[in-house]
Amino acid sequence: MSVESELGLASNLESTIVAAWSSWSIAQPILNLVDDPRRLREWLQEADPADADDVVYGIAWLASTEGGHDREAAQTLAWLLVPGSAFLASRLRTLSVDIDHVVAAELWLLVCTFPLQRRKVISNLMWDLRANVLAACEAPATLQRKDPTWYATVAFADSDLMAAIPDEPDPSAFDELVGVLDWACDHHVIAAADRQPC
Repeated sequence: MSVESELGLASNLESTIVAAWSSWSIAQPILNLVDDPRRLREWLQEADPADADDVVYGIAWLASTEGGHDREAAQTLAWLLVPGSAFLASRLRTLSVDIDHVVAAELWLLVCTFPLQRRKVISNLMWDLRANVLAACEAPATLQRKDPTWYATVAFADSDLMAAIPDEPDPSAFDELVGVLDWACDHHVIAAADRQPC
């Protein structure tokens, strides 16, 4: 399986985007910056970073339960994040045999509930996705931060959890995230300006 297949994104998503684009553009006129919605990913890579973020924010508004609550817009936003999410899943593969499913589930929740007061949509969603996946997989470092008492008690008694703690220190969460964002920049998933959270 893959993150994309776990999301259940239809093979005809591009035609769905094209069909919905004109009505989306009425609700979010900023989408009119995109000449051809069939080239949405390419346009986002080539556009001015501020314009690209505005367009992605327009899609996020349509997708969010706080905004348009549009399922097809949510699918579109998830589809835009598939390359970075797949890379994240490959980096975190040792946390779960179902990592693609976990990443897809957390991504879907995030795109459907994006808080509309935030900007830099892609970088913020990727930050949140990594944190949520680590928490969902009960990564020891995450548990230690979230509930030190539970971690100290259960990790001591649970040999499997103790075995999950590597002998050598893993890169910090920040270092891993920098790696994910570097990859996303190198592969033109996000612009360099999108690497900074708001």
